[in-house]
Amino acid sequence: MKLNPIIEKLAINKHIAQNNFYDAFARLRPLVDESNNGSLQREFGSLFDTYKFMLDYMVKGYDDPEREAVLKKMSRSLYRLTDKVVAELNSVNSTALYYIRRSSRSADISPILDEYRQISMQVEEFAASAQAADKLPLYEKRERLEREVFNYFWTSFPTTAQDVELVKSILDVNSASYPAYFKQLIMGAVFLSLLQFYDEPLLLCLLNAYGSYVNRNDKEGYEMSMRALTYAVVIIFRHNKKIAISDDVKIQIGFLGEIDSFKDDLEGVFINLIKAKHTDLISQRLEKSIIPDLMNLAPDIIERAKKSNGIIDLSSLEENPEWKDKLNKSGISKKIEELGKMQNRGWDVFLNTFSNLKNYPFFKEMHNWFRPFHYDNSAVSDALVGSTDSIKTIIEHSPFLCDSDRYSFALSMGQLRGTAREMLQQQFDISDQELSDSDNVPNPQDKRLLCAGNVVKDLYRFFKLFSRRSEFADVFKSDLSLFEVSVLKDYFSDGDIICSAADVYFELHQYKEASQCYAQLFETCENVNPINLQKLAFAYQNQGEYRKALKCYINYSLVKEDDVWNLKHIAQCYKALHQPDEAVEYMLKALSFNPDSVQLNLQVGHYLLEDGRIDEAMNYYYKVDYLDDKKHSAWRPLAWCLFLERDFEKSRAYYNKVLDVLPQEMSDYMNFGHLCLAEHKFEEAMTYYYNAYSMLGADIGAFRKQWLADADSLVKVGIQAESIKLLADAIALRLD
Repeated sequence: MKLNPIIEKLAINKHIAQNNFYDAFARLRPLVDESNNGSLQREFGSLFDTYKFMLDYMVKGYDDPEREAVLKKMSRSLYRLTDKVVAELNSVNSTALYYIRRSSRSADISPILDEYRQISMQVEEFAASAQAADKLPLYEKRERLEREVFNYFWTSFPTTAQDVELVKSILDVNSASYPAYFKQLIMGAVFLSLLQFYDEPLLLCLLNAYGSYVNRNDKEGYEMSMRALTYAVVIIFRHNKKIAISDDVKIQIGFLGEIDSFKDDLEGVFINLIKAKHTDLISQRLEKSIIPDLMNLAPDIIERAKKSNGIIDLSSLEENPEWKDKLNKSGISKKIEELGKMQNRGWDVFLNTFSNLKNYPFFKEMHNWFRPFHYDNSAVSDALVGSTDSIKTIIEHSPFLCDSDRYSFALSMGQLRGTAREMLQQQFDISDQELSDSDNVPNPQDKRLLCAGNVVKDLYRFFKLFSRRSEFADVFKSDLSLFEVSVLKDYFSDGDIICSAADVYFELHQYKEASQCYAQLFETCENVNPINLQKLAFAYQNQGEYRKALKCYINYSLVKEDDVWNLKHIAQCYKALHQPDEAVEYMLKALSFNPDSVQLNLQVGHYLLEDGRIDEAMNYYYKVDYLDDKKHSAWRPLAWCLFLERDFEKSRAYYNKVLDVLPQEMSDYMNFGHLCLAEHKFEEAMTYYYNAYSMLGADIGAFRKQWLADADSLVKVGIQAESIKLLADAIALRLD
């Protein structure tokens, strides 16, 4: 039976990571034999002999100060040999795109690079003078060469010294031989190669590129440095165990750590990766909340928002106070504001919009998913023929669009004709300078972080939308716990990074991860902002860890004892722990800081009622009824309290007011039915029970469950306990 190389590789790598070299060699040997490759067999034999010599040296009692270094080197060699054997075996039978491209890979890329440089020079010469149609053949020829170079470096494992030098020359900060977009395209090929098989010299190329470009305060510098760092961080996470035994990578990262912006850049990449991993949560929020509300704008508001060309412009509503008021009352303004804030905080709000625009032939070519946006290519040039400068400005300068979405936007323009295209161009007929300003962010750090965010968005789209995505290890399916990455651990122990990560998890309602980060923050840092203690408490509370939450809330109250929100949540935790006296105590503390608060008085009443202290609860409900003479929020609980106190006449008066004035709820009819039942008015009770039954969708099972949930209260007002189930049956038979 033939072995599965991928499964065997996972097992071998596990043995290597645990220093189980004997088992690693034993499991690797059959794969080497199956490869029938003399070079690989000799390499295996040499490694195994070295291991045996080391063991023999050890059992004879010799002291070997180099043993640890030898074992590290052996681990690296075994990892690499395993990858080489797997690549060899899969090259024979695999139909994965990687091996298809590997089989047709050029033997020597140097002549192709020479030709590419010549074509690029011709494109530059014709840039200003030639018509778009005349440039297309040159664009297409250049793109064919780009595809060939991309595939070469993608499938270069195991890389030769010459390959590494070529990558260095392409990425060289001082080289003008290649366009900036081409350099970034080749970075993408290097990234995919490293994703498939770890090859340390290529990772060092990415790290070196970051260090070379990071101090350049121009567009190319920002994009090159942050793309290199983003790719490098993902690869370091992907191959953490292999890199942990690499001195060269540790040394290189140590050098980069001396760069002023390195920590901030690293934090930016990390936070953007976390956000991207949870893009589906943002998409769900947009789909289920924000977008439906925007689409359900009242028709009259929609009509007022329409321009003469029929296009809706929500911003025009701000011009009229009456329209603005309607937006505010409908809650739409808050939704629009929330959408803007999400976008400004770097959340990926455009995925749903552009995910349906990835079916163009352009995206069938894998390397195009890693192509930075540039106008001088055949697909974009053809799609934007006849487009206004405003359209081009928006595509190129919109700061929140990643490159993949820029291409989608441009290609979709090519599908529009006639009036539809004119209308869209009129909609975006804005000042070029308005968007150009966003491309010149004064703070270089903000610009670098924006670049990192867009690179991460491009990666997310590739791993989620590319037609052959299943053939690639999706980094966004992993936990992305970069705190555990050995060579970056010192940087990720920084309080600012931990706090930023915690806040992102907190915003996403990922409370387990948030609590882990906040707890780590307090363990590793001093002088932490107390508000983070409150956030930790809230995260614990939402996981049901009420005692941990209480400890944090109470410690926070020592810093700010008048925080009403904090006191309310202490009460909630005590309530969840079935400690009603303590819960009431803290609600009363909260009330002492705002004694005329309707909500606080109402909540104190609820807590007292649940504790069985009905008379005390009613005092607060009466106070609420006095304070709140419009919403009448105390009527329902007062009616129920009076019912429990057997003051049926007053209870009935309140239930009548509830049904006459307030929007009816199922519980109103159910409780009024209980009142009638307690008064021995069965037929009247059935009238109200039938209304409750109808509001439950005529579901007799749901009705019985609701009715029986009030059994203790019914007994309290005089109904015999032994009659409860019989009454439930009698009522059900009358209803069903």
